[in-house]
Amino acid sequence: MAITLEEADRIIDGARRKAAELGTAVTVVVVDAGGHLVALRRMDGAGFPTVEIARDKALTAAGFGADTAQLAQIMGQMPAFASGIQISQGWLRFAGGGVPIRRDGQLLGAIGISGSSAENDVLCAQAGVAQL
Repeated sequence: MAITLEEADRIIDGARRKAAELGTAVTVVVVDAGGHLVALRRMDGAGFPTVEIARDKALTAAGFGADTAQLAQIMGQMPAFASGIQISQGWLRFAGGGVPIRRDGQLLGAIGISGSSAENDVLCAQAGVAQL
């Protein structure tokens, strides 16, 4: 089972609508379960670094099959990482805004959002995933 481009577009549209509702501009990335890019959109006004950050959040959520905000909380409890708000290493990005996409319990991929606060990025990601 794979995520389709049509599904990725619906997810992105839902995330973008939420971002507009929150008055923010974000970049939205959707990857498949193997971490391959399916779709990417950067809203007008979203900074150029948001592309890489959103991609990394999506890759982390897909790679671990877990929400990056929850992973950030877990990592923050580890003494070596306790001082970091946003922890990243290579493509790993432990910060809110990466959410796995599942159908019937099977991992299809993940969405990554960057451009606003971690809380808003999470809300946008959840709104996007809700479109499935």
